[in-house]
Amino acid sequence: MSDARRRPGPARRLAALLAFVLGAPLALGGSLAISLAAQPSRDRLCAEVERQAAALLRGRLRVGRCSALGPNHVRLEDVALLLGSAPVLALRVLELRPEPLAFGEGVLHLREARLEGARVSLREADGELALLRALAPRDPTPAAPSEEPLALPAFRVDALVARDLALSDLEGLVPELAALRLR
Repeated sequence: MSDARRRPGPARRLAALLAFVLGAPLALGGSLAISLAAQPSRDRLCAEVERQAAALLRGRLRVGRCSALGPNHVRLEDVALLLGSAPVLALRVLELRPEPLAFGEGVLHLREARLEGARVSLREADGELALLRALAPRDPTPAAPSEEPLALPAFRVDALVARDLALSDLEGLVPELAALRLR
């Protein structure tokens, strides 16, 4: 009789197995969320974003701080896009609200992109707008014949909100205006 008390019955073993099967993914998801919420994880992600942008763009992206990171909300602060040593775009805050389920369909869908404290230079560089030159893809290296070129995903933005936007270096575009500031 003492052996029966020591061994759990089949119902108890089944309940323990179900608790493990259901609890393990929840615990893993929770630990992943906590890890992403930690500042060192956000800092590593910012560094990776800068590295990936360096491989793709002619300009150099610099991210000062990643203050929020989650599947539904990304907030980057002190963002700058430079061409050479001069910034062509500076943002105090860039907030993105992606639709995570769209990633599975190969679409980068942003419900909202919010820009705060944007400074955009409209100067020219080598006969074209410096901002467009900085955003242009790097000259592609020749791919091996068996490699497919990297295709960018479809991109959709439902709302673009800009607060405190300043345009500068307009002399070449509109000689009468030295700078335009929108609020």
